Parts: sequence; C-alpha cells; structure tokens
Amino acid sequence: MAYLPRENRRRKKRYSIFALVWAWLAFLTIVLLVVGLVRVISVGKNRQDLTRSTIDRSLQLAVASYRSQLNNAKTLLAALLRHKTFLAQVKASAPNVLDTILVVPASQDTNFFVGVWNNRQQLLAKTTVSRSFEFASENLSNDLTNALKRQGTNRIERDPSGLARSILVAPIVEESSPEPIGILVVGFYLDDAVFDQTFSFNDRQELIVVANGEYISTRLDGTDGMPLAGKPAPPLVVDAEKRSVATSFFTLTSAQGDFDFKFVPLSERPDPPSMLGMGIPATSLAEQAFGLFNDYVLPFFLVFVVVGAVGLVYTRDLNSGILTLRTAMVRLSAGDLSTKIPVDRPDEIGDLAGGLERVRQRSLSELEAARVEKQSYANTIAAIPVAIITTNSAQQISLVNPAAERLLKETHQQLAGKPLVSLFLGDSASDLSGLAWVFEPAASGAANTFPVHLAHHLSLRKNSLTKVDVVSSPIVIGENISGFVHVLLDATTHEAELRAKDDFMVMASHELRTPLAKLRAANELFAEAYADKNWEQMEALLENNRRTIVRFQMFVENLIVYGSVQAGRFRVRTALTDYNKVLKDALVEIGPFYHSGKGVVEWHSTIPTPCMVPVDAHRIGQVLFNLLSNAIKYGKADTPISVSVFVENNSVVTRVVNDGPRIPPEDQAQIFNRYFRGSDADSEETGLGLGLAIARDIVEQHGGEIGVESDDEHGTCFWFRLPAAQ
Repeated sequence: MAYLPRENRRRKKRYSIFALVWAWLAFLTIVLLVVGLVRVISVGKNRQDLTRSTIDRSLQLAVASYRSQLNNAKTLLAALLRHKTFLAQVKASAPNVLDTILVVPASQDTNFFVGVWNNRQQLLAKTTVSRSFEFASENLSNDLTNALKRQGTNRIERDPSGLARSILVAPIVEESSPEPIGILVVGFYLDDAVFDQTFSFNDRQELIVVANGEYISTRLDGTDGMPLAGKPAPPLVVDAEKRSVATSFFTLTSAQGDFDFKFVPLSERPDPPSMLGMGIPATSLAEQAFGLFNDYVLPFFLVFVVVGAVGLVYTRDLNSGILTLRTAMVRLSAGDLSTKIPVDRPDEIGDLAGGLERVRQRSLSELEAARVEKQSYANTIAAIPVAIITTNSAQQISLVNPAAERLLKETHQQLAGKPLVSLFLGDSASDLSGLAWVFEPAASGAANTFPVHLAHHLSLRKNSLTKVDVVSSPIVIGENISGFVHVLLDATTHEAELRAKDDFMVMASHELRTPLAKLRAANELFAEAYADKNWEQMEALLENNRRTIVRFQMFVENLIVYGSVQAGRFRVRTALTDYNKVLKDALVEIGPFYHSGKGVVEWHSTIPTPCMVPVDAHRIGQVLFNLLSNAIKYGKADTPISVSVFVENNSVVTRVVNDGPRIPPEDQAQIFNRYFRGSDADSEETGLGLGLAIARDIVEQHGGEIGVESDDEHGTCFWFRLPAAQ
C-alpha cells in the first residue's frame, strides 16, 4: 500500500487547495494582463508593418500597370505615324480615317482614346470610348497648335469632368515634306482599368495622382474621397516629383482626417515627372493597441474573471471532498480496511473515492483469501506423506511438515531457526558432499542460474542408521531466490528402485537366454546333420540361425535405444534420403526374420521414385522390425501381413496390418508405454514391452506420428507418418 504520512508526524507547512487556487488565480491574472498588453503592442506594430508593406507592393503593381498602358499608347502612336495608308488618308483629309486601320482591343476600349486632325485642325476621326472625351478643349487646342510647329506633348492632366488622363500629341509628317500634314492624339484614362492591381483595405485606401506639382485626381474624389484634386501638392511630394524619387511614409492631412501616405514616381524618364500615392487613415500605435485590447484582451479577461469565480466556488467544494478522501487514505495506510470510504460525489473525486473503495474491498477480500490460502498451504504441506523442510536464503529452517517431524524425531518448534546442515552427520563441505553448495556464499544467487541439487545417502544426526536422499530446489519470488524447499526421501525408496532394476535385468537376461539357447541347439543339430551329410537339414538350420541372429541383434539395438532414452542422450541423425532405398535396405536387413513361415509379408508401395525424406535410415529400419515382429508374434498363422507405403498430405505413411486378435480400446491408450503387454496377450509370448515404446521414440524424434487401429473386421494396424522433404 502506498505510503501516507501519519497525522502526528511533523511535516512542512501546507496550504489548502482553495488558498493555492486564489494565489494562482491572482498570479495568472497579472501574467495575462502583461502578456496581453505586450502581445497587443506587438500585433499592432506587426499590422502597421504589414499594411505599409502591402501599400509598397500595391504601388509597385499600379506603377507597372500604368507604364504598361503608356507603352501601349506609345506603340500605337508610332505604328500609326509609320502607316502609309494612314498618312495618305490624312493628307487627303479623308473622313473616318481610323475605321479601316485601327481596331481597339476589347480590353482597352473603355479607357483608350485616339483622335486625328488635318493640318487645318479639322477633326477627321476619333475612337469611340465609354467616357465622353472633349476633343475641342482649350488645352487640346494649344497642343494641336504646338504639334503643327512639330512640338509633341506628353502629360497627365484633368479632363473637364475632373477625370485624370494621360495624353500623347504628335505631328503627322511625311518623309517627303517637312511640314506636318496632320496631328495624332493617343491617350488613356487613369481609372480602375489601370490601377486594378492594387490591394484592397476594405475601401479605406486612397489613391492620388500628382503631376506638375498639383493633385490631378483622387481615387474616391467626389464621393467620400479626399477633396484635393486641383490643389497644390505638399512640398515633400513636389520635391520628390522633381527628383523622380519615392517619398517615405508621412501623414497627409485632409478634411477627412489624417492619412498615412507614400508616393512613388509614376512615369519614368524622359517622360514628364508624375507621382502616384496611396494611403490609409492614420492611427497611432497606442490607438491600435487600445483598439486591439478592447477587441480581444478585455473580453477575454472578463470571461477569465467569470470562469475564475465559478472555478473558485467549485474548488471550495472540491477541497472539501479531497480532505474527506485524504482522511480515508490515512486510515487505509494505517491498515484499517474495515471502514467504508464516506465520499459520494458525481465527479472525478467521486470516481476516485469509488475506485479506492473497490481497492479497499478487494484488499479486504484478498487478505481473507490470503489467510485461507495460507491455512490451506499449511494443511497441504502437513498432508504430504513425504518429509518436507523449507529454509530461508541463509539455510535456516523455517517450516517442517509432520512427515519430516516423524522422520527427524523432532518437532517444528525444536527445529525452527536451526541450520539445515545440523540435521546430518558432518560439519564441513567434505563431510556433506551432497550439500556442499550450502556452504558456498552464492547459494542464494539468481534463480535462472541455480540448479536443483541432489544429495544421496546422508546420515541423520539423531539417528545415524537412517539414511536419506535430499532434493533441494529454490523458492523464487520475482527474479530472486528467497528460500529453498528440501525433500527428504528415505533410502528404502531407493532400494525399491534398485529391486525394480534387478527385475528388469532378470527379464532382459531371460530374453537374451532364449535366442542363445536356440543358437546352441541349432549348432548341435547342425553338427549332427553335417555328420550325416544332411544338406537340406543343414540349410534349414542355417536359415533358422540367421533369423535368430537378426532377432538377437534387434533386441540388443532396442536395449541400447532404451538406455539412451533413459539417460536423455537419444538422438537420431537424419539425412535427406530416398524412402524407397530406406525400405529396400530395411527389407534386406530384416528379411530373414519375417520369412519365418508363420506368415507372409505383402508389400504395397505407391510412393514416387525418388521420394526424399529426412530420416535416420537405420532407426527407421528398427521401427519396421519392431512393428513387423509384433505383427508376426500376434498375427494368425498362415495369414499375410500387409505393409503399405503411400504419400498423404506431404507426409509418407507406412502401415503394418495383421489379422491378429483385436486390441481393446483401454489397451490401445497404453500400448506405446514401456513394459506394457496387453491384457489379452498370449502368456507364452515373451518380451520386455519395449519394442513399441522405442518405435514411438524414434518416430517422434523424426517429428512424425505413430498410432494403432484395431477392430474385429479389419484386424490390427500399426502406422507411422514421417514428414516429407519440402
């Protein structure tokens, strides 16, 4: 259980959650105001910089658009002055001279205008535009007079309606005559078609054109714009116009208020200088900051205050629940699992209290279960008839069951706390060789490296005539050894095992004596037949000897395999081999045995050639011998024994079938166990009961399966399956 300080323990001064919330709320309020003010000032400065940067880009785009239109007008003027048909028609004072020569593009027909006069200043032709262009104005009349004196005009002016326009006036001259034959006027209006590339500031921006030191036009003049058209421009702008340089941002005062303006050269040399300016209503940094503060910070601060007030009320209620929960946790830390946690709330504190209550109930249940389990463990240890002793990691006795008390002639109270080695005769590692590990410092090492120890025939100190075998294994908690369990076995049990081994030796000796006796008798008969020159009898005796030797050899092989399995050293050595060759070699080796006359072996194989199987050919031959010998031994006389081999599901299956007696189902479950002989087996048939068990071990070492099927209709079939090569 987690540590909680006791109520009477001295501890550092603490503050309630409610007071801490008040302090943090005040601190956050101050931080919020400071950060908000700094942020507002920063945003205001960034907005001003962004606005001015946008104005710069807009002016660049507008100037580029104007110069593009001016270049188009100059190109049109030059093209007409070189057009021979145009010159001829002007010279002849042909009316509508532009109809067949000039086609104004649709994108320019709203602001471009063209006019043609003869040398008598009679208007010959003009383009049709959406705006009304006054071709008979006083300024234009002066331009026509100057053009007849071979003086061109390029300027920006206000037309009689107050609109700004750029106008080019040039004399029409033939190469053969120095005197002008007419006058050509080309121009365009400075309207949205020219300045449509400027950025919008929600219609708050003003666009001004300055030429010849005065305001020519303003973008919104006549509506809500700045009423400055026709008035002198400020000295700053006039000076910049003369030098064809841009101004810095400055405050321009008008009837509408102050504007933050910047002017840039509109035309480029050698054209007459003019300026284009753009601006928005000017506001100081403090005004911008105050506006942002009112728009964003103040509403957020008010929301923060309201939320903080609600939070304080909730925190007060929350603090009450936490204090109650803390008191309950102190009781739990003191081990009080019987008192219910008195918190019932529909929020996270209630969830936490409910979870803690469930932990209390579960801990109480687990504690009771642990008591029951401990008692059950003690009863189980007491009921075990084998002597058991447990020790701690220092090999001091901690528990002794009744069987151990009877064996050691001492009670648990008398043995508790004594060293384990004090139970046996001997005081050193050399005296107690089986328990030498107890004297080593690393006896309580890591669990994954600690082996199970066996100690044989140790004499008890209280009764030296009693000898015990001790099996010691570690008690592992987590990854460490916390103690040991020692099982004390009376040596009488070991003697019983020795008697079982002796019985096995007697049975094995009997099995060995039988073929040896047959060989001896056959040799004596062979000597008599040899003396009588009875060649037929001699041949039969030799064949009988061959079968006996094969059976004797296989019996010895089974004993060797049995010994290897018992010692845990049995292994097969597989190699990728043609199963047809395995069968052929096995038949050659065990052929004399199954031609015994008791039955005929019929072979049926449908496996392909070659049929590659990873096997130990010698051991598989041993399996075939054991199955055939079992079939011959228990099969009916004069009935064939069928051996079939086929491929099924990527495995090679071998079946040995005889027509012997049915094996009961209860015997089929045990028939592959060592030393097992069926309940219906003929008592005259001898054997150790190892053949089928050894066959199972060999097949399973190959990763295969072995089994038996038996019924009255089909006889008995032993089969085994080996995985074929992929």
